Amino acid sequence: MKKYVLAGASSRALSMYAKPLKKDFNDLVSIAGVYDINPTRSEFIGKECDIPVYYNFNEMLKFVKPDAVIVTTVDAYHQSY
Repeated sequence: MKKYVLAGASSRALSMYAKPLKKDFNDLVSIAGVYDINPTRSEFIGKECDIPVYYNFNEMLKFVKPDAVIVTTVDAYHQSY
């Protein structure tokens, strides 16, 4: 099973990644964390899709050790992640 985390808790993160991955690929993929600079957004997606919320991106990476990061921040900040 592949382990992913979300960097950015946008509507794109929710509708294009979190919900479809949880619904259609739950047997193949684990979304093991979500981080956003706005904790309220992370908490919403975390609650909506039962995903652990992190308040520090680097700590999330260190703890989760994901296979990949799905970057769903504002496009101008993609390179930061």
